Amino acid sequence: MNTQAQPMIPGVENRFQGGGTGGNPVASRLPILLSSLVFPGLGQMFQRRWYSGIFFGVVFFASLVALVIPVVETIIAFYGMANIDATFDAAPDAAKRLAGQIGIRFAWAIAIYVINIVDVGVADMRRRSKQHILIAT
Repeated sequence: MNTQAQPMIPGVENRFQGGGTGGNPVASRLPILLSSLVFPGLGQMFQRRWYSGIFFGVVFFASLVALVIPVVETIIAFYGMANIDATFDAAPDAAKRLAGQIGIRFAWAIAIYVINIVDVGVADMRRRSKQHILIAT
């Protein structure tokens, strides 16, 4: 006797089944929501993929720290120079170099964030396809 809920139309999954999570469509997307809205790596941890969750969490945190350091240094330098009457000729070159560093680090953090979400989505699709194969047999 098959206790699985059958789709209303053969071959089409009922949208309220939630992909095998007890009929809750939000719970079926919880790993993606955790990785995108809370912190990268939490979605992998929810999927019990511990190594990739720790990897994405640590790498994203390190990229955020690497991004925040030059920003804080810039703010401290800006307020430190506010009381100095002399002007510096090297300031535009240093500002361009620092802006480039911040831009590269920001792009790196965004790339890690996007790769993390894609990884969680691909793992979720693999899990769903395995469930469909198991249900069909």
